[in-house]
Amino acid sequence: MVPPEVNPLAGTWSVTSTTTTDTCNLGLEVRPINGPFAIQGGAVSFTIAPACCTNSPLGIGTLDGSAFTIETRRQLPASATCTWQIDEADAGTTDELGFSGSGDLTVTALGDCGPGFPCEVRGGISAVRCPSIGACGYVCAVTCTRGL
Repeated sequence: MVPPEVNPLAGTWSVTSTTTTDTCNLGLEVRPINGPFAIQGGAVSFTIAPACCTNSPLGIGTLDGSAFTIETRRQLPASATCTWQIDEADAGTTDELGFSGSGDLTVTALGDCGPGFPCEVRGGISAVRCPSIGACGYVCAVTCTRGL
């Protein structure tokens, strides 16, 4: 039996994002993934979760050589009667410093959110490895139940 290939993305990452297109205009909370994230699993298939909430995966990903894909789904309460469902597809490449690529979000309305849905947000993502727990400026005292 051949052991699974080691995932070079396994570990904790500081992910930053930019927004290039935004037909939603819902604010800074609706943008490509951003913040400290943990990647766990093999190279063929892995999970991505908030760095302090690795037992609450936000999405899944794959790695093929230096090309990666990540798919996430999160729900963000906007009001008592409206929740935004954010489906994100990220794709890009890895290099010796980290990984970078594009993030494409589709936002749909769950409940009474008014007109304008579904809408789209597009941007870029870039990630550098955190050298140690907490070294990327986060403290693990957050709750893991709210969407990112």
